[in-house]
Amino acid sequence: MKFKIEDEEYAFDGKLTVKEAMILQDKAGCGVNEADVELRRGNPYAIAAWMWILMRRAGKVIRWEDMLNLDIRTYDVVPDETEEPTTEATGTPPDPTQTGGTTPETGTSAT
Repeated sequence: MKFKIEDEEYAFDGKLTVKEAMILQDKAGCGVNEADVELRRGNPYAIAAWMWILMRRAGKVIRWEDMLNLDIRTYDVVPDETEEPTTEATGTPPDPTQTGGTTPETGTSAT
């Protein structure tokens, strides 16, 4: 999964260290279980903390104070092109009729 802010993309490998979780708590006031919800809600503290973590992982030298000047409206989640949309990502359930398989034959026969 990738995230974008100000035309730069930052990768997330699905791992979160204790130190990074503590940064989320200290800077955004939310724990690991709440971070996803807060990011989707647009919590500016959560977005700034999350992007600070990802930028630093990418080797970018950035201070916390620098985060305050970023254009938060450019923050976006970049969908992985290999993943199929899910209820969480799209807000709607996937269409079960679009499985790409064949239509099953009826399970009953004429009597």
